Amino acid sequence: MHDRIDHSIAMAVRSKKKLAIMFLDLNRFKAVNDRLGHDMGDKLLKQVSDRLTSMLRETDTVCRNGGDEFIILMECISHNEELIKLTKHMINELSRLFLIDKQEVNIGVSIGIAIYPDNGTSHTELIKNADTAMYQAKEANTTGYQFYANNMSTEMMERLEIEAQLHSALENKEFYLVYQPKVDLHSRQTIGFEALLRWQNPKFGFVSPATFIPVLERSGLINEVGLWTIHEVVEQIKNNCFKELMISINLSPLQFRNPHFFEEIKAELKNNQISPSQIEFEVTESLMMDNFESSKEKLQQLHHLDCSIALDDFGTGYSSLSYLTQLPIDVLKVDRSFITNIDQYPQQQAMLESILFMTKKLQVTTIIEGVETDEELNEIKQLGGSIIQGYYFSKPLKDNEISNWLKI
Repeated sequence: MHDRIDHSIAMAVRSKKKLAIMFLDLNRFKAVNDRLGHDMGDKLLKQVSDRLTSMLRETDTVCRNGGDEFIILMECISHNEELIKLTKHMINELSRLFLIDKQEVNIGVSIGIAIYPDNGTSHTELIKNADTAMYQAKEANTTGYQFYANNMSTEMMERLEIEAQLHSALENKEFYLVYQPKVDLHSRQTIGFEALLRWQNPKFGFVSPATFIPVLERSGLINEVGLWTIHEVVEQIKNNCFKELMISINLSPLQFRNPHFFEEIKAELKNNQISPSQIEFEVTESLMMDNFESSKEKLQQLHHLDCSIALDDFGTGYSSLSYLTQLPIDVLKVDRSFITNIDQYPQQQAMLESILFMTKKLQVTTIIEGVETDEELNEIKQLGGSIIQGYYFSKPLKDNEISNWLKI
C-alpha cells in the first residue's frame, strides 16, 4: 500500500492531478467477534472486502490495514463531489445486513478522507490525516464520513493529552459527583436525584463531560470509572445522604459489555447492605445496538435485583418506542430537545401529550428533562406532566448541599 501511494504521488506530480486516501473503520466489529467468535469475524471481513472491491474502479487500491481497518487509494480525483458520492455509496452498502452462516450481522462504517496534495505529500502524512478524519467522523456520528481539516491534528493532540491525564485522574481523586434533583411540579417535593460525573484536572481545570466521557469510552477507562461512580453513590446512600430517595446512575454501553458487570454491581450492593430499590440505572437505546438479547438479559437481571431501569434521551433515536414493550423499563426520560420553548411549538406539545398518554397506559413513570423557564413548566403542567428535572428548580448539587436542599 505504501509503495502504491508513493507511486501514485509521483504520477500525480507529473499529471498535476489529485489523489485521495480513505481510511475506513468498521463499527461494532468487536461486538461481532465477542458474540459470534473470530471465525465469523474473519468471514465478515471477507464479505466487507468483496463489497468494497465491487464498488471501486480497476485503478483503485483496497488494503486491509489490520483489525477492522481498511485503506483505499483513489487516483485521478477531479472533484470532491465524486468522492462524496462514492463514500455515501460505501456507507449505505456496508450498513446493509450481512448474512454469515445463516446469521444476520449488522455493522456500519466510519470514513476519513485525506487529499493529495492539500492534506499531505507523503504516504505517512496522508494515512495519518485520513485516520484523524475518520476519528472525527466516528465522534460526529452524523454523516459517517469526514474530510481532513488542518485543525484536526491539533484537536487530536489535545484529545491524546486529555486521555493521558485521565489515566491518573481516578488515582489522584480528580473525579467527583454532583446530584440533580427530580421534582414533582405539583407538590414541589424532591422524589430522587441523578448522579452526574464531573472532572476537575490540575492542568485543564474543569473539563466538560461531553469532552472527557467519550475519551473514557474510547480508552476503556469507562469500566473502572463507572464502577467507582456506583461505589460512590452506594457510599452516599449508606450514609443516608439522600433520606431513602432513589438515585439514578448513567450506564455506558461499554460497561454493559463487561462480562463481570452484573456480578460487580450485585457484590457492591450486598457488601454495603443497601436496598437495591434505591438505585436506578439509566440507559440509552445505543445500549441495545450491538446485541439486543444480551442487553435485555442484563437489564432483566438488574430488575430482578429490585433496581429500577430508566430509558434516557427518549425521542433522539429511532427505536425507543419498541423498547418500552420489550424491556423492563420503569421510567422514561423525555429529552430536552422536546421541551425547549415548548410553549411556542404546537407540534412539540402534541408529541409530549402523546408520550404522556402512552406512558400512563403502560404504567411507566415519565420524567421531563431540561426544564428551565416558567413558560416551559406551565405548558408541561397543562399537558399532564408531573416530574421534571432541570435548572428551573436546581442545578446539580454537590453532596454537601443535599441536606440543605431536602430541608427546603
